[in-house]
Amino acid sequence: MRTRRIPCGCLLLAAGALLVGGCDESSTGPPGPLPAVSVVIVPSSCQGLHLCGQCPIEVLILDKNSNPTQGTIAWSTDDPSIATVNEFGRFHGVRRGSVLVRAEVVENGVFDEERFDVPDCSLGL
Repeated sequence: MRTRRIPCGCLLLAAGALLVGGCDESSTGPPGPLPAVSVVIVPSSCQGLHLCGQCPIEVLILDKNSNPTQGTIAWSTDDPSIATVNEFGRFHGVRRGSVLVRAEVVENGVFDEERFDVPDCSLGL
């Protein structure tokens, strides 16, 4: 039996070819974010006379592990004559009253609702 010496560089090239050849080309990379399982309106984000202006409402969109995740929010109120919320989550009080705000994750219908008491906006900011 004869022993044959193979230069080290050749072994590295051969090992590298095996590693490259072993890759699964169907892999699409790391998984995307987990879907939302809950959304929470942060009620303290808009209070008092700030409700008369363009006050941004904050929401937390959480996955099954309670980690922040992504989602598109659809906003609505139960009485647009008292207050409205635009597509960016900006609350605008129209007149004195109580209004229920709903934030719904478009992708799966998960939602939260929070009641806001709008002051008399004629008092000014």
